[in-house]
Amino acid sequence: MKVSSRRLVVWTAAGTGVRGVKGDGGPAVEAQVTSPTALAVQYSKTQELALYFTESVRHVVRRLDLLSNLLTTVAGTGSPGTGGEGEPGRMSALANPQGLTVDNERGLLYIAEFANRRIRALTIATGLIDTAVGGGGIPLEKCDHAMGLALASPLGVTVGPEGDLYFSDQWAHRVIRIVRSSGAPEVVAGSGRRGYAGDGGPALAADMDCPSGVAVSDHGDLYVSDESNRRIRRVDARTGVIQSIVTDIRATFLTTVHGGLLINDLDASCIFDWRESTGDLSLVSGTGSPGYSGDGGPAQFAELDGPNAVVAGRLSGSFYIADQNNHRVRCVADRDLIT
Repeated sequence: MKVSSRRLVVWTAAGTGVRGVKGDGGPAVEAQVTSPTALAVQYSKTQELALYFTESVRHVVRRLDLLSNLLTTVAGTGSPGTGGEGEPGRMSALANPQGLTVDNERGLLYIAEFANRRIRALTIATGLIDTAVGGGGIPLEKCDHAMGLALASPLGVTVGPEGDLYFSDQWAHRVIRIVRSSGAPEVVAGSGRRGYAGDGGPALAADMDCPSGVAVSDHGDLYVSDESNRRIRRVDARTGVIQSIVTDIRATFLTTVHGGLLINDLDASCIFDWRESTGDLSLVSGTGSPGYSGDGGPAQFAELDGPNAVVAGRLSGSFYIADQNNHRVRCVADRDLIT
């Protein structure tokens, strides 16, 4: 296995290593974090503003202000429930929130609410939350609008370059797109059958087994973590053909970076970089053994424990890891950029 040639260093951005609820509203490194699940970055044209992450077992979404380094809760009450429409996020109950993504153009934070079978949209400027997808009982084949759609288990979510919303419906074994211009849902990958088949053919005819993370490149290619099949699959934007690009890796939430992907390997407790031009996979963080060590040192020698997600900061070149079993969010950046 190759090791990345970048001079990367790792440190803790949030969490003390002790699971709990103390410290909300204060410095992130002094606040307790419980099993961070998924991550998303908010940014302006010139800087990264905030890192959002779910704590699925606590049914909340938290915000790390990247300018002040303060940590706050923005959605969820800490108890599972079904929140209403137009409520302040902090007063609206969630149930098992999983993937999330920021639509930076529209100022929305999308949250895949797994147990309530819907996707919520938090308006960042106001803090109010509404349902964006799901909550209805209409099968996809008969549904012409996102709000009426019946979902099984939305998990991973991302926004494509044209503003369309993509998400995995894990137990339905498919990936769905909500077309921004019309609000209409459509399947973009997965036959709905559980299994593994279809590489080299149309993505709509491919069998998947519990897809989780989704990501879309700047030119529209769709990447799916076909989690139970232990592979990453790509759907070509031009042809609609699906192909496995990485195998024997249990990834959950992945992220696009310039020229490739950052991929978490939950079982190996590592983060890998995949290059589109060569297909090479390189280690960027983790030793292959679960643990906690390495803050302030080279990322490839730092121990992680069950990294459940990775997300890239599009402007800084840094990236963040949901170090789930260590109850921390960790940051990795080029040593040359740290002063």
